[in-house]
Parts: sequence; structure tokens; C-alpha cells
Amino acid sequence: MHSQVSGAAFFKTLAEATIPLGDLNSVAEKEAGFIRVPKLSNLHPYLARRPTSTARVFTLAAVLPENADPGDFTRAVGLDKVNQVPYGVLYLVNPDRKYIAALVKKYRGKEPKDVIVVDPMAGGGSIPLESLRLGFYTIAVDYNPVAYLLLKATLEYPARYGRRLHEDVKREVEELLNWARRELSQYYPPDAYNYIIARGYRCPNPKCGGLIPIIHSTKLGKKGPYIGFKINKDDKTFAVEITDSETIFEKFRCPYCGTPINDEVALKKWVQKHKELLETALSGDVDKAKEKIRELLETHILLVKETPEGFKPAGEEDKEALVKAYLDLAKQINDLRDVLPDAQIPSENDVFKPIRDLGIEYWYELFNPRQLLILLKLLKYVKERTEQLIKERGEYGAAIAIYIAFGIDKFADYNNIATEWHTTRFVVDRLLGRYQERGRTVDLGLEYCEMLPIVTDPGKSLGWVYEPHVKSVGGTAGGVLPVLRLLSEWLEGLGDRVEVYCGDARRLSEILGGRRVDIVNVDPPYLAQHSYSDLMEFFWQFLRIMFQPAIDGGYLFNRDPSRGRVELFIEGWSPYLPVLPREAEIIARRGRDKIGDLSNKSVELIERQSFTGAWYVLRMWEFFRRVSEVLRDDGLLIVWFTHSDPDAWEAIMSSLYAAGFTLSKAWPTWTEMAQRRAALLTSAFFTSLILVLRKRGVVEELVTGANNPSMIVQDEALKKAIASAVLDSLASAYNSKVSGPEIFIMGLAGGIAGATRIWNPDIDKLEIPTQKSLLEHFGAVEGVLDKSRFKKALTFYEKVLYPAAVYLTSTILLEDSLKRAKLDERAVSEVLSTDSYTRAYLVLWTATRYAGSRELVYDFVEKICKILNVPHQALVNFGLLRKSARSSSNTYEVLFGSECYSAVGHRIELLTKTSAGRAIHLLRLIGGQPREDVSRAAKGVISSMPVSRGVAATALFLLHTARSSELELVGLSELTREFADKVLVTIYRGV
Repeated sequence: MHSQVSGAAFFKTLAEATIPLGDLNSVAEKEAGFIRVPKLSNLHPYLARRPTSTARVFTLAAVLPENADPGDFTRAVGLDKVNQVPYGVLYLVNPDRKYIAALVKKYRGKEPKDVIVVDPMAGGGSIPLESLRLGFYTIAVDYNPVAYLLLKATLEYPARYGRRLHEDVKREVEELLNWARRELSQYYPPDAYNYIIARGYRCPNPKCGGLIPIIHSTKLGKKGPYIGFKINKDDKTFAVEITDSETIFEKFRCPYCGTPINDEVALKKWVQKHKELLETALSGDVDKAKEKIRELLETHILLVKETPEGFKPAGEEDKEALVKAYLDLAKQINDLRDVLPDAQIPSENDVFKPIRDLGIEYWYELFNPRQLLILLKLLKYVKERTEQLIKERGEYGAAIAIYIAFGIDKFADYNNIATEWHTTRFVVDRLLGRYQERGRTVDLGLEYCEMLPIVTDPGKSLGWVYEPHVKSVGGTAGGVLPVLRLLSEWLEGLGDRVEVYCGDARRLSEILGGRRVDIVNVDPPYLAQHSYSDLMEFFWQFLRIMFQPAIDGGYLFNRDPSRGRVELFIEGWSPYLPVLPREAEIIARRGRDKIGDLSNKSVELIERQSFTGAWYVLRMWEFFRRVSEVLRDDGLLIVWFTHSDPDAWEAIMSSLYAAGFTLSKAWPTWTEMAQRRAALLTSAFFTSLILVLRKRGVVEELVTGANNPSMIVQDEALKKAIASAVLDSLASAYNSKVSGPEIFIMGLAGGIAGATRIWNPDIDKLEIPTQKSLLEHFGAVEGVLDKSRFKKALTFYEKVLYPAAVYLTSTILLEDSLKRAKLDERAVSEVLSTDSYTRAYLVLWTATRYAGSRELVYDFVEKICKILNVPHQALVNFGLLRKSARSSSNTYEVLFGSECYSAVGHRIELLTKTSAGRAIHLLRLIGGQPREDVSRAAKGVISSMPVSRGVAATALFLLHTARSSELELVGLSELTREFADKVLVTIYRGV
């Protein structure tokens, strides 16, 4: 086998060399936590917003060269000022753009506005916001229309209109609140804040038929109070009281006769009654609506209201207010019908499938009659104000209106029949929150909540939604205006440096008009993590109604060049449609997201299997190919990888490799709260990484004819390249002050980075299809050949490069650990030349030293064993490994000491078939020796079991790296570790 080197020179950036990762992760963790600062997420409900601090640091690091002064960099990103802002959050430190401009001029010889940064899947806008704050020319694109509107509100409008935008929006908000007090307060008693509403259901027992309030808990607060039910079994009635002690109430049993209740049947019947009530009101027949009043109160049972004095049972005035709203809906529907969100929930929407299965067909059916009345009045008000603002102020009027409309969406999120009372946080659990907590679907809880639009407390309801009263940065509880105030201050004067588009990321070249860019910084969707179009379709129903005047005027989603910049690049979709585009959304659907072995599938077959794991890989490859086309030859691609599934890691890396990218560096980052990170460490190593990539041909490339992992492992030049990349990553890890799992992740990712520099020329040896002339006629040859390369590159990466890189990297990390464990060169050599089973065990053991847990994900275990030609089941049989006891976990536990004996049923002869097992048994024998004399103990052990140098060296490594709690598993402790070490050294030298 022969390997060659080719490539071009390029300057290395800080993003590929040194990042102040310890400091960055510390501030990112704070930002990801529950802190009261004006966050982007407060503008509008959206998913997967990443810490802006991480986006800022990596964007600037991708521009500055590796020889940039670290102190200059720290000052430029603002890390030196985090102690001067609330909660120590970097997001609140506005970067000094003059200082940054001087650095960019000094190191790159250009102005920041001449550095083009693109985020083609920009979502909620964290990445492009920080690019713009740094002063770079920023282009944000997203396929989801709701995300496009968010990007306009987060980037373009604050940059273009500055501080006056905040002031004008605040005036509009105050007018809206005043109108709401006059118009909407009539539908609620003056003391109410929120309602907890039970779904009413008649007992199915024909001898009973009592009205049952369906709720999932009576608990209202952490230590009470509770909802108490006074049940009258004779009259089949109940009364509600607020108690300090919990009372017995079985949620799926009739309180009158004890008949069990089927929750699905009950909910379906409730939905039927609920729909009939709405149908009557929407018919406009007031007399018929009056006949339905009793049914209204029995279907939507007002149980409890939250007031300034605490919780109270709902009374007659509460019922009267609900009835008034129901009758007014019937009276006023003809004036409100043009803003009714009456589109069907599409069958393609998987997120709302549980809702559809219960019988909910139309979006407006997600609201009780009063909630719907209030929503329609708000929609009509905002739509009419949008029209008037545009008439008076043109596009600036549309900009003002967008923030008002966002507030209505936030209100709708908390005010629908898919909410619930949260029994651990004791607040209204909104629709989006329940989506995240319940398997990423939306269903109906047993009870629901109603949030009032206007209450006496200015910090609640619509007052909370907008927060016009909040003046300090730390005084926010989640409102729109505090965020807008900061954005308008930060971005003022940068309107000529930002563009926002709604488009398919695979049309990137068309969107950019042939421009070449310096940095593409993207956080793509991962397999079936989220169905953005499905969830956002709920909010789109209201946005499209409120923004119709702006769409009509060409101020949003413009396709007409004569009206200004074209911003809509999605074929077959119009903003007048009630459905969101999903045909080109690059995700896999839940239940279809397994990738499997792609080498056995044709590209044609994959293309037909929409939204499967394989289809996702193909579409990501197409996207990265388009990125390669627009990226300058010396440009950087930054990819955020934030997923716990190893399949997602392979999918992203294989599609990047096939698209012609080489991984330069991978950084472990904290984009989740600490509790979430801890949970992920046992499920996968690659859970949150920033990948820094170059186009192939810029980085030195190694050419090889290897076609299996063993050939890669045996090639000295390839081994050296991977080892060099591992050691470089480890140096970056230590220089960046990270430790523990992050070091192991960076080392392992470094090895994979080195492997992506390896290319097999057979990938480019393509057989022209026999129907070449026909393909040429239709101009399709290049597309067919391109997809053939994709298939070959994908197979080479997955079958050859990736397993070889994982093995070599793990071996290098093992060798590094052996040296750090203070074993001499000879002992290191003895350990590394042991049997394959022991090699596999020691690699896994080393991984657990970094991970902080002896549980490892199956994917990692399987790859290590496979490259060593060791069935992982053999390690199980030899007592070195076992499947995690948790039934839902796909992890394996690396065993030690007494755990090994138990695993083999105390059959010593089975455990000692491997050097690892003999080393563990050796430690156990030493643990049973008298502590008085080292030499005597050594002789006692040898008399019990013959010991080779390799076994003694392996035992020394295990002893030096075992944790205190693990020493107990071999009969040792911290007090006897030194004695055991002396015994092992004596045995090793005497063998």
C-alpha cells in the first residue's frame, strides 16, 4: 500500500488552534440556565437557541489568525468584562467594534464589513446576531417562515431603525394594553389571574351518569395548597374548596360510583362536546348558544382561579363571565370571521397527531370559546393596526407591528386547551413546554389553564408578555420590550451590514447571487431532534393573519424584484398558505430516523425514502456541497453539533466528508445546562461540539489505496497523520484549560479530524453510465456522477476511515494515559503488546477515566471491539463488560474487581483467560495479602498465580488509574494503594 501527500498552504485561525474554552464554557453555562436577562427566546417561542457567547467567540476566532494575541482576543470578545454585567453573562457585554475593527485590519488587512459571515439555517438568530454585533457583514437564512420573521425582528429591524424602534413599539404596546383593558376585561372577574379548568365527562355507568371533573393532580403548590373535592354521591354533584392537606381523588375513577374511566375515551368524548359548543357559537345563532350554556359549564369546568390573594374556588361570577364570552362570540363572529384561524391541521403534521387522533381538526379548536373570542379580538386589533402603521410609515410600520404580533403568539402559547398546570413548577405549562416534556408531540392534558389577557398586576398576562414597565436589564421576567431595547441599542447603525432570507439552504448560491463568503457558521437540525415546521405551524396561523397587510405590501416574503430585495426562495410555497413548507426541510421523521448501512442502498432508493435517516444524510450532503460552492477557498465552515445520538455524529461527519470538507478541529462546548450535560455523558461522547472545517485541497491531503480499516491502521504514514492530529487536539485541550471528558472528546475528535484528510482516489474513479448520451442530452451527467462520488465517499468514511480513526485515537489516548500513569517505556510496550481482549478492555477503561463514569455508549464499545476483531460479547463472557442494568439504556458498563467475579459466576479460570482478567485477579490477590512485608506479599501472590511482565504492567496501570471507590472492589484502599504499588513493582522486576 502506498500513501501520498498533497495540498495547499493556508493561514491557521484561532478557531483551529487556541480558544479560551474553560472561560467560554463557564459563561455559556450561565447563559443556558434560568436567568432573568432579556434573552432572544423572550421575543417569540422557538426551539434550540444556542448560547450567543459561544457564537461570538467562535465567529471572531474564525477570522483572527492563530498568532493573534490572546489578551487582544479576550478583550475583543468581552470576556474581560463579564464580571461587570448581571449574572456574569457575556451576552450582555456589547463588543467594542472599534477595537475589533483595528484587530481585523491589523491581522487580516480588511474592514469587518468586508468579512462576510453566513448562517444558512439561522433559526432563532443566536449565531448571526453575534456576527453582526462584531461588525461583520451578516447574512441569515432559514427555511422556516416563522424563523425568517424572527431573524427580521432580531437582526434587520433593530440594525436599520435603532433606538427609535424600541420607543415606537413601546408606545404601540401601551395603546394595545389600554385597548385590552377597555375591551377584554369585561369577560373576567376583576380578581382573577389564571384559571385551572377541568374537562367535564359524564360517568359511562348508566346507573350513575354523574359529572366528573377530569384533572391529573390536586396539587397547586410545592407544599400546597390543594384542590379539595366535596363529593355528594346521592346527588352526583361535587363542590370545590382550597385545602392545606391533600385529599384522595382518583383521576381515572368516578367519584360517585367507582366506575373506572378510560382516559382516551373520555378525552375523545370531551373533544366532541367542545367542538359542538364551538360550532354553535361560530354559527352565529345566539338563541341556540343560550341553549348550550349548561353544556358549556359542564364541558369546561372552572375549578380554581389564581388571584392576588392566592387560589380560590371558581364561583358564580366566574361562570357568568365565561357565559358572557360564549354568547358574545356567537353575537360577534361575523365581524371576527376574517381573522378566524380555520385551516385544518394537516395530516403531515406529526407533532399535532395526538391532538388530531382525539378529534381536533381545525386550529381554532385548540381554544375554548372565551380563549377563542379573546384571540380573535387581539388578531383583529393587530391586523388593523399593522395596516394603519404601514399606511402611515411604510416598511417601518411593518417593523413596529412584528413585535406586537410576536406578543400575541406568546399569549396564545399560554392560553389554549393544550396547556396544563405544572405540578412541580406550579405555573401554567405552555403548549411549547409540554411539547418539550412529552416526547416532542402536542396532546391534551387532563385539565388545562386559561391565562387572562389583562389583570391588576402589570407584570402578568399581556403586561408580562411585553413588559413596557421594565427599565433594568435584570428586571425582566421574559417580556418582548426589554429584548428589543438591548437589540436596538447594540445594533443601531448596522443596517447596511445585514440581509435576511427565507429560503432552502440548498439554494445558497442563488440566494447569495454568486457572492463568495468568508465564514459559514451553522447549527443544522439533527435527524428527528425537532420537527420545526410542525410545531411552528401553530404560531403561523396567527402570524399570517396579522401580517397580511405587510405581505400584501411586499414588506415580508418578497418575491418581486421591482419591490426591492427578493427574500423568498422556496418553490411551491406562498405566505398566504396556512401550511408551512416542509418538503425540503432537512430532518428525519420520528420512527424513521435510523440511518442503517447506506452502502447497501442506491442513491435513487434513498431519494424516494423521504424524511428517513438515510434521506437526511443525502440532503445534508447536498447542503454542504452548496456551502462548498459559496465558501472562499481559504474560508471556514463552522458546524455546531448538539445531539446525543452517535448515529447523528456519523451522519454529519460522513456527509461533510463526502461533500469535500476536512475537519480541522473539534471543540467540546457547553450549550446545555449542567444537569443536561451530566445526563448526556453516559449516552454519547459527542453531544455538543463545535466543528471547524476546511475545504479539501486547502489542508494537506493524504492519498491512499486502503479499502479496509486494518490497512489504514498498518500504514505508518496514515497512523502518523492521525496521531499528529490527536496530539495537536490534546495540546489545544490543555492550552484551553479543559479537563475530564472534554479532553477525551477533543482527542478522539482530533483523530477523526486527521482521518478526514485521507482520501482514496478510487472514489473519483467513476464508470460513466451506459445511458450517458441520454443523460448528456438532459444535462444530468454531472449530477449522476456527483451522487456516485457521494455514495463511494460515504462508504469509505463509514466502513474504513471512521472505525480506523476511533481505534487509532483510542490507542494513542491509552498510550498517553499509560505514560501519565508513570509507567516506564518498557512497561508501556508490555501493555500495548498484550492480547486483543485486554487491549479492547484497556481502551474502554481509559475512556471511562475521562468520562467520569464506567458506562459507555454501545456505539463506541462496538467500534473499538470491531477494529480489534474482538466480539464485544466475548468481553461480556470474560467478565470485563456488561450491559447496563437500566432497561432503557443502550450503554455498557466496564467492570472491575468484585464486579468481574460476579459476572463470571466466580469462575476464576474464565476471568483469567485474558491479561486484563489476570491483572484484576492479581490486584485482588494483593488486596488479600498481609501488609507487613512487600517481598513476602509478592512471593505469596506469585505462589498463587504465575504472573507475566505484561500482566504486572497492566495491573500497575489499573492500580494507578483506579478511583478510590474502585480500589475497594479489589480489597484495597487509598491507604494501601502505595503498598500494592510496591508489590507490583517487585513482581514486575522479578519476572
